[in-house]
Amino acid sequence: MDILDFTRNPNYQHLPWPRLLACHRRTAGRESMGQSVRAFRRDLKAISDLVANPATDLYAKIPHGSGQTI
Repeated sequence: MDILDFTRNPNYQHLPWPRLLACHRRTAGRESMGQSVRAFRRDLKAISDLVANPATDLYAKIPHGSGQTI
């Protein structure tokens, strides 16, 4: 999940949408649907846990961002 990666990764590299979609298409041909679903659920849980954590300040700016918050 692109947003999850951005919030946690100070070395995050944004991929323009056409390149991002092309990467997903290539990967989808190699991965089974089960692997994709498991990865989605894992990322969904990670971002849900991040937001639900009382220690997470939803309004604090992400240090490596340009003004974005969680």
